[in-house]
Amino acid sequence: MSNKRGQVGLFVIIAVILVASVALISYFGVLPFGVTGKIAPVEDKVLDCLAQTTKQGTEILGEQGGYITPPAFEPGSEYAPFTSQINFFGSVMPYWFYLSGNGIYREQIPTLKMMQDQLSDYVRTNAAANCDLSTFESQGYLISIEEPTSITTDIRTDKVFVDAVWPITVEYQGASRRITAHSTTLTSSFGRLYDLAQDVYTRQKATLFLEDYTIDVLTLYAPGTDVELTCSPKIWKKSEVVGGITQALHDNIPTIKLEGDYYKIADSTRNYFVKDLNIPLKGEQVNFLYDRTFPTKVEIDPSSGEFLRADPIGNQEGIGIIGFCYVPYHFVYNVAYPVIVQVFDKDYGLFQFPIIVSVENNAPHGAIPAESPGEILESPLCQYPNQPIDISTIDLNGRSVDADISLKCDNAECHIGKTLDGELSTNVPQCVNGYLIARAENYTDAKALVSTNEAQSAQVVMKPRHTIDIVVLKDLVRLESDESAMIVFSSEDNAQSIFYPTQQTVELSDGNYKVTSYLFKSGKIVLQAQNIQQCVNVPRSGVFGFLGFEREECYTLSQPAQELNQITIGGGATEVTLEEDDLRSASFVGVEIGSQPVPRTVLDLQDVYTSVANSGINVVLK
Repeated sequence: MSNKRGQVGLFVIIAVILVASVALISYFGVLPFGVTGKIAPVEDKVLDCLAQTTKQGTEILGEQGGYITPPAFEPGSEYAPFTSQINFFGSVMPYWFYLSGNGIYREQIPTLKMMQDQLSDYVRTNAAANCDLSTFESQGYLISIEEPTSITTDIRTDKVFVDAVWPITVEYQGASRRITAHSTTLTSSFGRLYDLAQDVYTRQKATLFLEDYTIDVLTLYAPGTDVELTCSPKIWKKSEVVGGITQALHDNIPTIKLEGDYYKIADSTRNYFVKDLNIPLKGEQVNFLYDRTFPTKVEIDPSSGEFLRADPIGNQEGIGIIGFCYVPYHFVYNVAYPVIVQVFDKDYGLFQFPIIVSVENNAPHGAIPAESPGEILESPLCQYPNQPIDISTIDLNGRSVDADISLKCDNAECHIGKTLDGELSTNVPQCVNGYLIARAENYTDAKALVSTNEAQSAQVVMKPRHTIDIVVLKDLVRLESDESAMIVFSSEDNAQSIFYPTQQTVELSDGNYKVTSYLFKSGKIVLQAQNIQQCVNVPRSGVFGFLGFEREECYTLSQPAQELNQITIGGGATEVTLEEDDLRSASFVGVEIGSQPVPRTVLDLQDVYTSVANSGINVVLK
């Protein structure tokens, strides 16, 4: 009898445990089987919301070069008119490879983990707003939905896995359920497109095939190296040469294709535009885009003002004996411009990223090491930190600054650590005449020369960066609505390029600056046609020419009428010292620029350029 009572008691305990377990599992939403019954439609909708929000996030990643939140914006400069990102039909895309304002090549390629983190954050922030459950509420459901507390995404080649901790409580016809864990899978080839984008970038970096196409454009569409038999100088209008180059790039770059089956070749001559990078495409398309409106750098040497000129040899005094004239010329080009690489998939969509294509001195920029912002180039040197050092970081007033410290020795940069309350005692590799580099938010990067082959201490003084409003005046009055200006602040350790009035603040720190400005006027501006007469001395014919006698020969250069949408009307440069105390108290920095009458002819325009080159400007802190 006692055994039976014991068995009954055991069954009662088990039943209580099962009931409690089911209740707890039901409340916390961790059933080992799926949500079924009356609650299932709500869970299906929640999973659909997660999938759709994830899809939106991957589309943003694809449109913005693998970024939802781009890295910190870096302005360009007069030397390199590119910022760290490009705006393409409303999509802000950070460059994967670009030329910074101070002339350093940099990379900012998103890693898979970084994209997953940004995608997770996007889903966590937007899933609730994208999930409309009002249809269920109108059917009598009582739904309490909270903000997601945790989202984890895992991007694979053809899928994206999503796991969410998102508490939702549902009551319907007597059934009640609290669900906290949700998992869904999005079918997407986003991961493969990202892999293909990396393959294209890696092959471009290794072969520089876009630079090779650019050199071909320069050879075909711009004066390069040649000799012509003539006694008259050869003169090219610089703006026409530059326009011809950019138009040729605009026409030719989009015709480049990768080896694949997503296009048809009209004839064998078009094979020139097909590049085999050994990338296996499975129905994807790869396109390359350049537009003349993209910021483009074209420098030509030698050039003078608005013209390229090559003078004849053979008509100078003393060498007329050669009996003929010839004009040799050799022009060297530095060209840099953005190309947007697009990888398409008909089922998923698009992954695109921009790079800068760069030709220097008529040759590809070469295998120039690119800096990766936020990443440190490690070398074997960094593996042997065996020399003690005490490092302090302070501002101009002697206050401590917490900064990341690196040691740069030749081409290697080793991350050392971070100062705490402005102090760091650690070991560093041995290096003669290296630099300690300190980086901190809201401060300009600073460096101190050190030789770490013996124990020592070092101090790095950091200059605070101040964000200051900028006001640009033309002839002491504000710019008109169709006027704009480019202002470049350049010092030993800081370079800022401002396009006013689009940008109305500038980050400045203590130092000596060269400030250069250009004033532009927009609208329909017509340069009138004109004839320019020039005269040169050439050898006389017959025996008199043999004896070195000359005669004057004149010729006329015809300049056709041109219509411009933006034209330089002023500018100048100056040097100014900006001190910390003044920057800290300043309300704004004012730049006063002189202007010239709107040019109507090519000669007027050249006069403006000459005036700009010889003019000063006034820079004041108020």
